[in-house]
Amino acid sequence: MRAALFALLLAVPAAQAAIQADSLSYDASSTFDGHLSLLQLRADEEGAGSPWVEVQAGRIEAVQYNSTSFISDVATGPGPQQPVVYPDPHQAPTRTPYDFGAGQMRLVAFRGLYRLNAFSSGPMGLHAEASRGVAAAKEDLKLSQTGLSAGDGSGADCPDARPDAARFCAIERAGSQILHASAANRASAILRAPDMVLELSGLDLQVDAARSLVLQSGHFAEEVAPVSGTVHRDHEVFLRLYLTDAVVTVATDGPSGALLWAAGDLASQHDGPVAFASATGVLATANGQVRLDHERFVAPAGAHLILRPADASTFSAELETPPAPAPSGLVAIPVLAAGPAGLVFALAAFVAGLAWFALRGRGASLDAMEAAIAAGENRRAARVAAAILRRLPGHEDARLGRAIALTRAGSPGRAAREVERHLRRAEPTDGSLHYVMGLALLDKGRDEEGRAALREAVRRTPELEADVRARAFDVLPQRPARPSFLEASYV
Repeated sequence: MRAALFALLLAVPAAQAAIQADSLSYDASSTFDGHLSLLQLRADEEGAGSPWVEVQAGRIEAVQYNSTSFISDVATGPGPQQPVVYPDPHQAPTRTPYDFGAGQMRLVAFRGLYRLNAFSSGPMGLHAEASRGVAAAKEDLKLSQTGLSAGDGSGADCPDARPDAARFCAIERAGSQILHASAANRASAILRAPDMVLELSGLDLQVDAARSLVLQSGHFAEEVAPVSGTVHRDHEVFLRLYLTDAVVTVATDGPSGALLWAAGDLASQHDGPVAFASATGVLATANGQVRLDHERFVAPAGAHLILRPADASTFSAELETPPAPAPSGLVAIPVLAAGPAGLVFALAAFVAGLAWFALRGRGASLDAMEAAIAAGENRRAARVAAAILRRLPGHEDARLGRAIALTRAGSPGRAAREVERHLRRAEPTDGSLHYVMGLALLDKGRDEEGRAALREAVRRTPELEADVRARAFDVLPQRPARPSFLEASYV
Protein backbone atom coordinates (compact mmCIF):
# COMPACT_ATOMS: atom_id res chain seq x y z
CA MET A 1 0.00 0.00 0.00
CA ARG A 2 2.73 2.46 0.94
CA ALA A 3 4.52 1.85 -2.35
CA ALA A 4 1.29 2.29 -4.31
CA LEU A 5 0.57 5.59 -2.57
CA PHE A 6 3.94 7.01 -3.45
CA ALA A 7 3.65 5.73 -7.00
CA LEU A 8 0.43 7.72 -7.27
CA LEU A 9 2.11 10.72 -5.71
CA LEU A 10 5.04 10.68 -8.09
CA ALA A 11 3.52 9.37 -11.31
CA VAL A 12 3.56 12.51 -13.41
CA PRO A 13 3.33 11.97 -17.19
CA ALA A 14 6.58 12.79 -18.95
CA ALA A 15 7.86 12.76 -22.50
CA GLN A 16 9.79 9.58 -23.20
CA ALA A 17 12.00 8.50 -26.04
CA ALA A 18 13.69 5.38 -27.29
CA ILE A 19 16.49 6.49 -29.55
CA GLN A 20 19.82 5.36 -30.94
CA ALA A 21 22.83 7.63 -31.36
CA ASP A 22 26.54 7.57 -32.13
CA SER A 23 27.55 9.70 -29.14
CA LEU A 24 26.34 12.21 -26.60
CA SER A 25 27.99 15.30 -25.16
CA TYR A 26 27.07 17.59 -22.28
CA ASP A 27 28.31 20.81 -20.77
CA ALA A 28 26.74 21.00 -17.32
CA SER A 29 26.84 19.11 -14.04
CA SER A 30 25.94 15.45 -14.62
CA THR A 31 25.88 12.26 -12.57
CA PHE A 32 26.22 8.65 -13.72
CA ASP A 33 25.46 5.32 -12.09
CA GLY A 34 26.14 1.93 -13.62
CA HIS A 35 28.33 -1.15 -13.86
CA LEU A 36 31.93 -0.18 -14.51
CA SER A 37 34.36 -2.33 -16.48
CA LEU A 38 37.60 -0.33 -16.76
CA LEU A 39 38.84 3.06 -15.54
CA GLN A 40 41.90 5.25 -16.06
CA LEU A 41 43.01 8.48 -14.36
CA ARG A 42 45.99 10.11 -16.01
CA ALA A 43 47.96 13.26 -16.80
CA ASP A 44 49.79 13.41 -20.13
CA GLU A 45 51.74 16.60 -19.48
CA GLU A 46 53.28 18.56 -16.64
CA GLY A 47 50.95 20.89 -14.77
CA ALA A 48 47.85 18.86 -15.63
CA GLY A 49 46.31 19.63 -12.27
CA SER A 50 45.64 17.76 -9.06
CA PRO A 51 44.46 14.17 -8.85
CA TRP A 52 42.84 12.53 -5.85
CA VAL A 53 42.82 8.87 -4.76
CA GLU A 54 41.26 7.38 -1.64
CA VAL A 55 40.96 3.67 -0.84
CA GLN A 56 38.91 1.83 1.78
CA ALA A 57 38.99 -1.95 1.72
CA GLY A 58 38.40 -5.02 3.83
CA ARG A 59 41.89 -6.10 2.82
CA ILE A 60 44.71 -4.21 1.11
CA GLU A 61 47.61 -6.10 -0.44
CA ALA A 62 50.29 -4.18 -2.29
CA VAL A 63 53.37 -4.89 -4.36
CA GLN A 64 55.98 -2.19 -4.97
CA TYR A 65 58.36 -2.81 -7.87
CA ASN A 66 61.66 -0.90 -8.07
CA SER A 67 64.10 -1.10 -10.98
CA THR A 68 67.31 0.94 -11.18
CA SER A 69 69.50 1.96 -14.11
CA PHE A 70 72.26 4.46 -14.88
CA ILE A 71 71.90 7.08 -17.59
CA SER A 72 75.12 8.60 -18.92
CA ASP A 73 75.23 11.71 -21.06
CA VAL A 74 78.88 11.09 -21.94
CA ALA A 75 79.60 10.36 -25.60
CA THR A 76 80.88 6.86 -26.23
CA GLY A 77 82.00 7.28 -29.82
CA PRO A 78 81.98 9.56 -32.86
CA GLY A 79 78.85 11.33 -33.96
CA PRO A 80 76.13 13.10 -32.01
CA GLN A 81 76.18 12.55 -28.28
CA GLN A 82 73.50 10.05 -27.17
CA PRO A 83 72.50 9.00 -23.64
CA VAL A 84 73.58 5.52 -22.69
CA VAL A 85 71.31 3.43 -20.45
CA TYR A 86 72.55 0.38 -18.61
CA PRO A 87 71.35 -1.54 -15.55
CA ASP A 88 72.73 -0.92 -12.12
CA PRO A 89 75.17 -3.84 -11.61
CA HIS A 90 74.81 -3.59 -7.84
CA GLN A 91 71.03 -3.65 -7.58
CA ALA A 92 68.67 -6.08 -9.26
CA PRO A 93 64.99 -5.13 -9.68
CA THR A 94 63.18 -5.54 -6.38
CA ARG A 95 59.65 -6.64 -5.54
CA THR A 96 58.37 -5.63 -2.08
CA PRO A 97 55.02 -7.13 -1.00
CA TYR A 98 52.75 -5.76 1.74
CA ASP A 99 49.60 -7.03 3.42
CA PHE A 100 47.89 -4.29 5.44
CA GLY A 101 44.65 -6.15 6.15
CA ALA A 102 41.62 -3.92 6.48
CA GLY A 103 42.42 -0.23 6.19
CA GLN A 104 42.50 3.00 4.24
CA MET A 105 44.94 4.71 1.90
CA ARG A 106 44.93 8.23 0.53
CA LEU A 107 46.97 10.30 -1.87
CA VAL A 108 49.61 12.52 -0.26
CA ALA A 109 51.81 13.49 -3.25
CA PHE A 110 51.89 13.24 -7.04
CA ARG A 111 54.26 13.93 -9.91
CA GLY A 112 53.69 15.75 -13.16
CA LEU A 113 52.96 12.64 -15.22
CA TYR A 114 50.78 10.18 -13.34
CA ARG A 115 48.68 7.14 -14.18
CA LEU A 116 46.09 5.05 -12.35
CA ASN A 117 44.35 2.03 -13.87
CA ALA A 118 41.47 0.21 -12.17
CA PHE A 119 39.92 -3.11 -13.13
CA SER A 120 38.30 -6.17 -11.59
CA SER A 121 37.47 -9.76 -12.38
CA GLY A 122 33.79 -8.72 -12.47
CA PRO A 123 31.79 -5.52 -12.86
CA MET A 124 32.38 -2.66 -10.45
CA GLY A 125 29.69 -0.36 -9.11
CA LEU A 126 30.11 3.19 -10.41
CA HIS A 127 28.90 6.61 -9.29
CA ALA A 128 30.54 9.42 -11.27
CA GLU A 129 30.17 13.20 -11.48
CA ALA A 130 31.49 15.56 -14.13
CA SER A 131 30.64 18.95 -15.57
CA ARG A 132 31.56 18.27 -19.20
CA GLY A 133 32.21 15.13 -21.21
CA VAL A 134 31.37 12.86 -24.10
CA ALA A 135 30.21 9.23 -24.28
CA ALA A 136 30.11 6.79 -27.18
CA ALA A 137 29.69 3.08 -27.82
CA LYS A 138 32.95 1.21 -28.45
CA GLU A 139 33.80 -2.44 -28.98
CA ASP A 140 36.53 -4.58 -27.40
CA LEU A 141 37.98 -1.93 -25.13
CA LYS A 142 41.56 -2.18 -23.92
CA LEU A 143 43.14 -0.59 -20.85
CA SER A 144 46.93 -0.14 -20.89
CA GLN A 145 49.54 2.41 -19.86
CA THR A 146 48.86 4.46 -22.97
CA GLY A 147 45.12 4.80 -22.52
CA LEU A 148 41.63 3.33 -22.62
CA SER A 149 40.51 2.74 -26.19
CA ALA A 150 39.27 0.19 -28.69
CA GLY A 151 41.21 -3.06 -28.31
CA ASP A 152 43.57 -4.51 -30.87
CA GLY A 153 42.76 -8.16 -30.24
CA SER A 154 45.97 -8.82 -28.37
CA GLY A 155 44.17 -10.29 -25.35
CA ALA A 156 44.98 -9.56 -21.73
CA ASP A 157 48.19 -9.49 -19.71
CA CYS A 158 46.86 -9.22 -16.17
CA PRO A 159 48.22 -9.77 -12.63
CA ASP A 160 46.73 -13.25 -12.46
CA ALA A 161 48.85 -14.32 -15.42
CA ARG A 162 51.91 -12.15 -14.77
CA PRO A 163 52.07 -11.47 -11.01
CA ASP A 164 55.66 -10.18 -11.21
CA ALA A 165 55.20 -7.86 -14.19
CA ALA A 166 56.51 -4.48 -13.01
CA ARG A 167 54.45 -2.55 -15.54
CA PHE A 168 50.88 -1.69 -16.45
CA CYS A 169 48.85 -4.64 -17.63
CA ALA A 170 46.97 -4.71 -20.90
CA ILE A 171 43.39 -5.60 -19.95
CA GLU A 172 40.87 -6.16 -22.73
CA ARG A 173 37.09 -6.43 -22.36
CA ALA A 174 35.23 -8.00 -25.26
CA GLY A 175 31.89 -6.72 -26.51
CA SER A 176 30.32 -3.29 -26.83
CA GLN A 177 30.41 -0.82 -23.94
CA ILE A 178 29.83 2.85 -23.26
CA LEU A 179 33.17 4.70 -23.19
CA HIS A 180 33.02 8.01 -21.33
CA ALA A 181 35.72 10.66 -21.32
CA SER A 182 35.59 13.67 -19.04
CA ALA A 183 36.39 16.91 -20.82
CA ALA A 184 36.15 19.17 -17.77
CA ASN A 185 38.57 20.47 -15.18
CA ARG A 186 36.83 18.48 -12.47
CA ALA A 187 35.49 14.95 -12.51
CA SER A 188 35.22 12.22 -9.88
CA ALA A 189 34.21 8.58 -9.64
CA ILE A 190 33.44 6.21 -6.77
CA LEU A 191 34.07 2.53 -7.48
CA ARG A 192 32.83 -0.46 -5.46
CA ALA A 193 33.76 -4.11 -5.99
CA PRO A 194 34.41 -7.30 -3.99
CA ASP A 195 37.81 -7.47 -5.68
CA MET A 196 39.70 -4.75 -7.49
CA VAL A 197 43.19 -4.08 -8.82
CA LEU A 198 44.75 -0.61 -8.92
CA GLU A 199 47.98 0.07 -10.81
CA LEU A 200 49.74 3.38 -10.14
CA SER A 201 52.69 5.45 -11.26
CA GLY A 202 53.48 9.00 -10.19
CA LEU A 203 51.15 8.78 -7.18
CA ASP A 204 52.19 8.35 -3.51
CA LEU A 205 49.72 6.76 -1.09
CA GLN A 206 49.82 6.92 2.70
CA VAL A 207 48.60 3.84 4.57
CA ASP A 208 46.07 4.91 7.22
CA ALA A 209 46.24 8.34 8.80
CA ALA A 210 48.00 7.07 11.92
CA ARG A 211 50.85 5.39 10.07
CA SER A 212 53.90 7.08 8.62
CA LEU A 213 54.33 4.56 5.79
CA VAL A 214 54.02 6.07 2.32
CA LEU A 215 54.17 3.89 -0.80
CA GLN A 216 55.76 5.85 -3.62
CA SER A 217 55.51 5.32 -7.34
CA GLY A 218 56.86 7.07 -10.42
CA HIS A 219 60.20 8.13 -11.88
CA PHE A 220 63.05 9.27 -9.60
CA ALA A 221 66.52 10.43 -10.63
CA GLU A 222 69.67 11.42 -8.73
CA GLU A 223 73.06 12.61 -9.92
CA VAL A 224 76.04 10.32 -9.43
CA ALA A 225 79.23 11.82 -7.94
CA PRO A 226 81.92 12.61 -8.95
CA VAL A 227 80.59 13.08 -12.49
CA SER A 228 77.62 15.16 -11.44
CA GLY A 229 75.60 16.48 -14.36
CA THR A 230 76.71 13.79 -16.79
CA VAL A 231 75.60 10.57 -15.10
CA HIS A 232 72.56 9.99 -12.92
CA ARG A 233 70.80 7.00 -11.45
CA ASP A 234 67.16 6.40 -12.40
CA HIS A 235 64.58 4.60 -10.26
CA GLU A 236 61.33 3.41 -11.80
CA VAL A 237 58.85 2.56 -9.05
CA PHE A 238 55.57 0.87 -9.95
CA LEU A 239 52.77 0.13 -7.47
CA ARG A 240 50.01 -2.47 -7.71
CA LEU A 241 47.22 -2.83 -5.14
CA TYR A 242 45.02 -5.89 -4.71
CA LEU A 243 41.83 -4.85 -2.89
CA THR A 244 39.05 -6.90 -1.30
CA ASP A 245 35.60 -5.41 -0.55
CA ALA A 246 36.83 -2.05 -1.75
CA VAL A 247 35.46 1.45 -2.17
CA VAL A 248 37.79 3.66 -4.20
CA THR A 249 37.39 7.38 -4.97
CA VAL A 250 39.38 8.89 -7.83
CA ALA A 251 39.15 12.43 -9.17
CA THR A 252 40.94 15.06 -11.20
CA ASP A 253 40.99 18.82 -10.84
CA GLY A 254 43.05 20.50 -13.51
CA PRO A 255 43.20 21.83 -17.07
CA SER A 256 44.34 18.61 -18.75
CA GLY A 257 43.94 15.72 -16.35
CA ALA A 258 41.83 12.93 -17.83
CA LEU A 259 39.32 10.55 -16.28
CA LEU A 260 38.07 7.82 -18.62
CA TRP A 261 35.87 4.84 -17.88
CA ALA A 262 33.88 2.15 -19.64
CA ALA A 263 30.58 0.66 -18.48
CA GLY A 264 28.10 -1.87 -19.77
CA ASP A 265 25.06 0.20 -18.76
CA LEU A 266 24.47 3.65 -17.32
CA ALA A 267 21.74 5.69 -15.73
CA SER A 268 22.46 9.41 -15.79
CA GLN A 269 20.96 12.76 -14.84
CA HIS A 270 21.97 16.01 -16.51
CA ASP A 271 21.45 19.51 -15.17
CA GLY A 272 22.01 21.01 -18.62
CA PRO A 273 21.10 20.01 -22.19
CA VAL A 274 22.49 16.81 -23.71
CA ALA A 275 23.37 16.62 -27.41
CA PHE A 276 23.07 13.33 -29.34
CA ALA A 277 24.97 12.84 -32.58
CA SER A 278 23.15 11.01 -35.41
CA ALA A 279 20.01 10.40 -33.39
CA THR A 280 17.24 8.15 -34.70
CA GLY A 281 14.10 6.82 -33.05
CA VAL A 282 10.72 7.95 -31.79
CA LEU A 283 10.02 10.64 -29.19
CA ALA A 284 6.65 10.53 -27.43
CA THR A 285 5.41 14.00 -26.46
CA ALA A 286 2.18 15.52 -25.18
CA ASN A 287 1.36 16.44 -28.80
CA GLY A 288 1.99 12.98 -30.20
CA GLN A 289 4.98 11.09 -31.52
CA VAL A 290 7.93 12.76 -33.20
CA ARG A 291 10.27 10.67 -35.32
CA LEU A 292 13.92 11.56 -34.94
CA ASP A 293 16.13 11.48 -38.00
CA HIS A 294 18.71 14.15 -37.26
CA GLU A 295 22.41 14.63 -37.29
CA ARG A 296 21.95 16.23 -33.89
CA PHE A 297 19.19 16.00 -31.29
CA VAL A 298 19.32 18.03 -28.06
CA ALA A 299 17.51 16.83 -24.96
CA PRO A 300 16.57 19.67 -22.58
CA ALA A 301 18.10 20.32 -19.20
CA GLY A 302 17.00 17.94 -16.47
CA ALA A 303 16.93 14.88 -18.69
CA HIS A 304 17.26 11.42 -17.19
CA LEU A 305 18.85 8.75 -19.40
CA ILE A 306 19.36 5.00 -19.41
CA LEU A 307 22.15 4.11 -21.84
CA ARG A 308 23.11 0.71 -23.22
CA PRO A 309 25.36 -0.29 -26.13
CA ALA A 310 23.36 -1.23 -29.21
CA ASP A 311 26.28 -2.39 -31.36
CA ALA A 312 29.94 -1.59 -31.97
CA SER A 313 29.32 2.08 -32.76
CA THR A 314 25.90 3.10 -31.45
CA PHE A 315 24.04 3.02 -28.14
CA SER A 316 20.37 3.04 -27.25
CA ALA A 317 18.96 5.68 -24.93
CA GLU A 318 15.75 5.79 -22.94
CA LEU A 319 15.07 9.43 -22.25
CA GLU A 320 12.73 11.26 -19.93
CA THR A 321 12.42 15.02 -19.86
CA PRO A 322 10.92 16.64 -16.76
CA PRO A 323 7.30 17.87 -16.91
CA ALA A 324 6.42 21.53 -16.66
CA PRO A 325 6.32 22.89 -13.10
CA ALA A 326 3.00 22.32 -11.35
CA PRO A 327 1.47 24.45 -8.57
CA SER A 328 2.07 21.82 -5.91
CA GLY A 329 5.56 20.71 -4.98
CA LEU A 330 4.19 17.20 -4.46
CA VAL A 331 2.58 16.96 -7.88
CA ALA A 332 5.63 18.40 -9.62
CA ILE A 333 7.93 15.51 -8.72
CA PRO A 334 9.03 13.70 -11.90
CA VAL A 335 9.23 9.95 -12.33
CA LEU A 336 11.66 8.09 -14.57
CA ALA A 337 9.94 5.48 -16.70
CA ALA A 338 10.97 1.97 -15.71
CA GLY A 339 13.29 0.41 -18.25
CA PRO A 340 14.38 -3.19 -18.65
CA ALA A 341 16.62 -2.76 -15.62
CA GLY A 342 13.60 -1.62 -13.58
CA LEU A 343 15.13 1.76 -12.72
CA VAL A 344 12.44 4.07 -11.30
CA PHE A 345 13.38 7.59 -10.28
CA ALA A 346 10.72 7.79 -7.61
CA LEU A 347 10.31 7.15 -3.94
CA ALA A 348 8.18 4.13 -4.86
CA ALA A 349 11.39 2.32 -5.81
CA PHE A 350 12.75 2.79 -2.31
CA VAL A 351 9.46 1.92 -0.65
CA ALA A 352 8.86 -1.25 -2.66
CA GLY A 353 12.47 -2.28 -2.34
CA LEU A 354 12.24 -2.17 1.44
CA ALA A 355 8.90 -4.02 1.49
CA TRP A 356 7.15 -1.16 3.28
CA PHE A 357 3.93 -2.11 1.54
CA ALA A 358 3.14 -4.71 4.25
CA LEU A 359 0.12 -3.34 6.04
CA ARG A 360 -2.10 -4.80 8.76
CA GLY A 361 -5.76 -4.10 8.35
CA ARG A 362 -5.74 -3.37 4.63
CA GLY A 363 -9.25 -3.52 3.29
CA ALA A 364 -11.72 -2.18 0.79
CA SER A 365 -11.56 1.36 2.22
CA LEU A 366 -7.84 1.65 1.60
CA ASP A 367 -8.31 0.27 -1.91
CA ALA A 368 -11.02 2.86 -2.52
CA MET A 369 -8.76 5.66 -1.29
CA GLU A 370 -5.94 4.53 -3.57
CA ALA A 371 -8.27 4.20 -6.55
CA ALA A 372 -9.67 7.70 -5.97
CA ILE A 373 -6.19 9.24 -5.89
CA ALA A 374 -5.26 7.36 -9.07
CA ALA A 375 -8.39 8.71 -10.77
CA GLY A 376 -7.63 12.27 -9.69
CA GLU A 377 -10.64 12.35 -7.36
CA ASN A 378 -8.60 13.75 -4.53
CA ARG A 379 -11.47 15.23 -2.47
CA ARG A 380 -13.20 11.86 -2.43
CA ALA A 381 -9.91 10.15 -1.52
CA ALA A 382 -9.49 12.58 1.39
CA ARG A 383 -13.00 11.78 2.64
CA VAL A 384 -12.38 8.01 2.43
CA ALA A 385 -9.12 8.44 4.37
CA ALA A 386 -10.91 10.54 6.99
CA ALA A 387 -13.47 7.76 7.46
CA ILE A 388 -10.67 5.26 8.06
CA LEU A 389 -9.02 7.59 10.55
CA ARG A 390 -12.27 8.00 12.52
CA ARG A 391 -12.25 4.24 13.06
CA LEU A 392 -8.45 3.92 13.42
CA PRO A 393 -7.08 7.34 14.48
CA GLY A 394 -3.44 6.28 14.36
CA HIS A 395 -3.55 4.53 10.98
CA GLU A 396 -0.33 5.77 9.37
CA ASP A 397 -1.10 4.74 5.78
CA ALA A 398 -4.51 6.38 5.88
CA ARG A 399 -2.88 9.55 7.24
CA LEU A 400 -0.29 9.42 4.44
CA GLY A 401 -2.97 8.91 1.79
CA ARG A 402 -5.07 11.78 3.11
CA ALA A 403 -2.04 14.10 3.10
CA ILE A 404 -1.30 13.21 -0.50
CA ALA A 405 -4.92 13.69 -1.52
CA LEU A 406 -5.26 17.06 0.25
CA THR A 407 -2.05 18.36 -1.26
CA ARG A 408 -3.01 17.31 -4.76
CA ALA A 409 -6.43 18.89 -4.19
CA GLY A 410 -4.77 22.23 -3.51
CA SER A 411 -4.75 22.17 0.31
CA PRO A 412 -1.09 21.61 1.26
CA GLY A 413 -1.44 23.75 4.38
CA ARG A 414 -4.23 21.58 5.77
CA ALA A 415 -2.25 18.44 4.88
CA ALA A 416 0.80 19.74 6.75
CA ARG A 417 -1.26 20.69 9.84
CA GLU A 418 -2.88 17.26 10.03
CA VAL A 419 0.43 15.43 9.65
CA GLU A 420 2.00 17.69 12.30
CA ARG A 421 -0.77 16.81 14.75
CA HIS A 422 -0.41 13.11 13.95
CA LEU A 423 3.36 13.21 14.54
CA ARG A 424 2.89 14.92 17.91
CA ARG A 425 0.72 12.00 19.05
CA ALA A 426 2.44 9.02 17.42
CA GLU A 427 5.99 7.94 16.55
CA PRO A 428 6.17 7.25 12.78
CA THR A 429 7.58 3.98 11.48
CA ASP A 430 9.85 5.71 8.92
CA GLY A 431 10.41 9.06 7.22
CA SER A 432 7.44 8.96 4.83
CA LEU A 433 5.15 11.36 6.71
CA HIS A 434 7.99 13.82 7.31
CA TYR A 435 8.76 13.66 3.59
CA VAL A 436 5.19 14.49 2.56
CA MET A 437 4.85 17.16 5.26
CA GLY A 438 8.13 18.77 4.26
CA LEU A 439 7.06 19.15 0.63
CA ALA A 440 3.68 20.51 1.68
CA LEU A 441 5.32 23.09 3.97
CA LEU A 442 7.66 24.18 1.22
CA ASP A 443 4.68 24.54 -1.08
CA LYS A 444 3.10 26.92 1.47
CA GLY A 445 6.27 29.00 1.67
CA ARG A 446 7.26 27.75 5.14
CA ASP A 447 10.75 27.02 3.92
CA GLU A 448 12.63 26.57 7.18
CA GLU A 449 10.02 24.18 8.60
CA GLY A 450 9.82 22.31 5.32
CA ARG A 451 13.60 21.87 5.13
CA ALA A 452 13.67 20.66 8.73
CA ALA A 453 10.96 18.07 7.99
CA LEU A 454 12.83 16.78 4.93
CA ARG A 455 16.06 16.54 6.89
CA GLU A 456 14.21 14.49 9.50
CA ALA A 457 12.78 12.28 6.75
CA VAL A 458 16.29 11.52 5.51
CA ARG A 459 17.52 10.93 9.04
CA ARG A 460 14.79 8.34 9.62
CA THR A 461 15.08 6.82 6.16
CA PRO A 462 18.55 7.41 4.65
CA GLU A 463 17.42 5.88 1.35
CA LEU A 464 15.42 9.06 0.75
CA GLU A 465 18.53 11.24 0.53
CA ALA A 466 19.00 11.01 -3.24
CA ASP A 467 15.33 11.67 -3.85
CA VAL A 468 15.29 14.72 -1.56
CA ARG A 469 18.42 16.12 -3.22
CA ALA A 470 16.88 15.58 -6.64
CA ARG A 471 13.91 17.74 -5.74
CA ALA A 472 16.17 20.82 -6.15
CA PHE A 473 15.36 22.09 -2.67
CA ASP A 474 18.34 23.44 -0.76
CA VAL A 475 17.61 21.09 2.12
CA LEU A 476 20.65 18.95 2.80
CA PRO A 477 24.28 20.07 3.10
CA GLN A 478 25.80 20.02 -0.35
CA ARG A 479 28.32 17.26 -0.81
CA PRO A 480 31.29 18.32 -2.93
CA ALA A 481 31.35 16.88 -6.42
CA ARG A 482 34.96 15.95 -5.73
CA PRO A 483 37.15 15.43 -2.68
CA SER A 484 39.39 18.16 -1.33
CA PHE A 485 42.62 18.32 -3.31
CA LEU A 486 44.50 20.41 -0.79
CA GLU A 487 46.01 17.45 1.05
CA ALA A 488 48.02 16.09 -1.89
CA SER A 489 51.15 17.98 -2.89
CA TYR A 490 52.98 18.19 -6.21
CA VAL A 491 56.58 16.90 -5.98
